Amino acid sequence: MKATHLPWAVAAAILALPACLASGGGGGGGGGGGAPVDAGADTAGRAGAETTAAGDSGNAASGGDSGAETAQPVPDAGSDGPADVATSEVAQHGDAVIGADAGVAVDADPPQDVAVVDATPDVPPQIADTVVAPDLPAGTDAAAEVKDTDTSTSEVADVKDATDSAEVKDTAEVKDTAVDVVNTCGPGNDIKGLLACTEGPIDYTLQGVTVTYVGPKQFAVYDGSVTRGMLFYFDLQWPFPKPKVGDLVQVHCSQYGQFQGQQEVLAADSLATVGVGDPIATAIDLGSAAKAQLGETSESRLLAGKGLVVKQMLGNDGVLTLPSAGDTVLRVDGTNTLCPGAVIDLKAALLTQYGTEHRVHLMNGAADLGTVDTSKCSAPQTYDQSNWGFEEVDESDPPPDFLKVGGALKAVRTTAQFKTGKAAAALTWTSTENQDLMAGYLLPVLPGQKVSAALWMLDNDPAGRGRVSLSFYKADKTSIVSSQFSTAYSVDSPTWVQLAFSYAAPPETAFVRMFVRLYDHTAWAGTATVYVDDWNLVIAP
Repeated sequence: MKATHLPWAVAAAILALPACLASGGGGGGGGGGGAPVDAGADTAGRAGAETTAAGDSGNAASGGDSGAETAQPVPDAGSDGPADVATSEVAQHGDAVIGADAGVAVDADPPQDVAVVDATPDVPPQIADTVVAPDLPAGTDAAAEVKDTDTSTSEVADVKDATDSAEVKDTAEVKDTAVDVVNTCGPGNDIKGLLACTEGPIDYTLQGVTVTYVGPKQFAVYDGSVTRGMLFYFDLQWPFPKPKVGDLVQVHCSQYGQFQGQQEVLAADSLATVGVGDPIATAIDLGSAAKAQLGETSESRLLAGKGLVVKQMLGNDGVLTLPSAGDTVLRVDGTNTLCPGAVIDLKAALLTQYGTEHRVHLMNGAADLGTVDTSKCSAPQTYDQSNWGFEEVDESDPPPDFLKVGGALKAVRTTAQFKTGKAAAALTWTSTENQDLMAGYLLPVLPGQKVSAALWMLDNDPAGRGRVSLSFYKADKTSIVSSQFSTAYSVDSPTWVQLAFSYAAPPETAFVRMFVRLYDHTAWAGTATVYVDDWNLVIAP
């Protein structure tokens, strides 16, 4: 840049700008989440705000300490399909004031009429440009203008050199237009081509796909181009009339992405019925399905089956035992009428993902059920806090007053390790999917009251880790929001460490349940073990 000689007063003013820049503010943070079946309470405005049944691996809500819990939902009864929500799933944007300033800077391109310079022939052009450079409205704090720009080294240099601030604003506008770029997808106008899209805005039309399932907030389609289907999720904001199961449709997709591992179309602007399909022919029969069919390659497929046994039910979330595929996560929206031991015929459901777990999801609640035989249901079990120190001599798995969520967890009393008394619980798991040990007791609580949970953990295994979590329920004991997860995970240590977490009960809360979520970690080799003792759950004063 050509050197410019400035009057002393002007030069001093410009040299002072870095100090203003240094004082600029901004920043924000985000959170994560999960729920017992961390599969969460779909009631949080997202079919996914699960409770605990889903998986939330420390790896992100799912396998392999994948990291942010996804706050998976917890079996309503206390069970990311848990995932973490102790951390809100919605990122929080930082300094709102700066954001507002930035908006003004971008929208208000100041006049760049060079005629102003020429109109004062007695003033050298360089000096005139330098003086006008900040181009700020009268009364505007120069510091605010600095905040609007990215504090990169190059921009600081621009300020010192008196580069017209309008150029910086123009750059910001260019960045904004990048958001409108439409991602490329695969060919075919089918689900296979849609799966090739990168997440974000798209311009892609699915042609001749069969509507296999319709829920209150979503619908699913299938076309046979791949072994899986595709979910459209609108959260009650439907852009067109709901299609009917069996419709053969053409639909234009404008936004593609994922939620807790579930690939889905997030926005579509037109749908036309072009024929009639056969959804029943596309369904996976849970009566004969293999375990391998209930995973990523069959996500969003229609499910049906007869003679299926409900092994566990905690509110809306539970475990379903299939004749050939064994135990799988169950999520039933809108009802908690199923009981452990019930034998059901399933008319329709969808295979969905939450975190690392795939589950049989009844989005229409009881309407998706056929015959339900409750004659073999076990009597409701009564839980209390008497064995939260694991002192009760019992070899059951899990120990008395506790529940397990996840099919790869062994939880037994042990005297080999303990924090107080003579015993603790040894927790060993063999899956990268989230596993939960939950207290069966539901503590009464009112909306707004602060709930504090704590337990002691001995984590001396680099292959796994855990964290304290809470699940909230309505008066009918159905989950109302995603489980809430502490941001603090256990850390490898040869000594016992207390993990604690507090959270204010959300609206409509009548009960709260405490649980610990377990994740695979960095040294995962197929198994991990930690010990827990002295659980405590109280309403803070």
